[in-house]
Amino acid sequence: MLKMKNSLFNIVNLNQKYSNSFFGLKNISMYISEGEIVGLIGKNGSGKTTLLDTLSNLEHKISGNFYYEGKSVDNNFYKNILGYLPTTLNLYDYLTLRENLEFIFELRKRKYDEKWIDNMLTDFELYSSLDTPLVDLSRGMRIKFNFIITLIHNPQILLLDEPFEGLDPAQAITLKNTLKNQANTGKGILLSSHILSYLSDICNRIYFIKNGEIVKEVVNTNELSLSSLEALFYE
Repeated sequence: MLKMKNSLFNIVNLNQKYSNSFFGLKNISMYISEGEIVGLIGKNGSGKTTLLDTLSNLEHKISGNFYYEGKSVDNNFYKNILGYLPTTLNLYDYLTLRENLEFIFELRKRKYDEKWIDNMLTDFELYSSLDTPLVDLSRGMRIKFNFIITLIHNPQILLLDEPFEGLDPAQAITLKNTLKNQANTGKGILLSSHILSYLSDICNRIYFIKNGEIVKEVVNTNELSLSSLEALFYE
């Protein structure tokens, strides 16, 4: 088994294929360490969302193994350890933010944490919209709210698919700071984004995916300029 020091989440020899397509994930091995933010970069159709969906158990793998803290993942991992922010936002459009939050807390069997919610909504400039139906929010506001929802159960592994999409620069800074704070508590984060400057700002390592395969790993982003990152993206 591929086991890195202090790694929280290991993916070993993952293969996945859709029954009606030639496309699939091919022999992917990677890891996320404690307190680490890892970037996932690839062009449209390269397999980023398929990989994140498969890691979150929304898509079924053909073969391969996932390990959390050295042990094979189980239902508890997907329910309580993992948090996933997909590109498709599936909350209840005609419920208010407050009602959506109350529902998710109840679903998670957690006591409604008003102080935590107030702080998060304030940080992401959503507090004034607490009693607004979700359908009336902009896409950027919905992404911010869905990110907050993703954190409700305090997951130790975060998978984030294009979390910066639709955010203005000020909102993106807030999200970047929040991700850094989450990593500082020891959580492992894997996120995809087309905004390479954001990834170069916050990621400790970066994986490049192409045609369903990991083709390159940058192990020290401090030594990589944005122009170098862009050059690698277009290779």
